[in-house]
Amino acid sequence: MKINFAHICEKAFLSSEGKVNILGVFNDIFSKSKPVLHSQSYVVFSFTPEDKESHSLKVIIKSPSGEEVLELYNSKTNPAIDSKSSLGFIFEIKNLILKEEGTYSINFFVDNDINHSINFNFKLKK
Repeated sequence: MKINFAHICEKAFLSSEGKVNILGVFNDIFSKSKPVLHSQSYVVFSFTPEDKESHSLKVIIKSPSGEEVLELYNSKTNPAIDSKSSLGFIFEIKNLILKEEGTYSINFFVDNDINHSINFNFKLKK
């Protein structure tokens, strides 16, 4: 499975034509104190199957210390009809609590191996 793109953003949705709309891609979250409650964000990604087999797909957010903060998705993919077609996912995250300052990772696992990862930072504002 090839990840075509992955983003964390303020808003994501499908247009009436089926196009993915991604608004407010970010890398940093700032707060004057911790923990911080991040009320809403989205994780958007697209992948292309490389074969017609079924695979397990899991998306997990981990804290800077490696603790699992949130599991966004954990399921089997259906075999692709056309291995050249891309498949997209949009996950809404509500009320994400960030307890630690530092770099958080969003890990994309295929068959229990990390296939792709993106990061965002939680920083205290002085």
